[in-house]
Amino acid sequence: MTPLPSYGVDEETMKSSSRGVTNEPRDVAMHLARTIRGDSLNHIAAEFQIEKYSTVASAISRIKMRIEADKGLADRVERSKREIEKRQRKT
Repeated sequence: MTPLPSYGVDEETMKSSSRGVTNEPRDVAMHLARTIRGDSLNHIAAEFQIEKYSTVASAISRIKMRIEADKGLADRVERSKREIEKRQRKT
């Protein structure tokens, strides 16, 4: 798992979770792992050290709804997606 440069957070922050607290970079990263790479929910859960794949499914569902409702978030997600795709082309 590679941190999202547009969010300016490290890998440890990407893995952290607290019940009832939204971790936008983490949710976006899980969403992009699913949409860009097509990773399974189980694989994403393992990458983020999450015990249940249903937690990943919930986070992805939640971020999709937020993207539809929040243009600023949609722009951040699209920027992150472009950064990832650009990095992939270089390798």
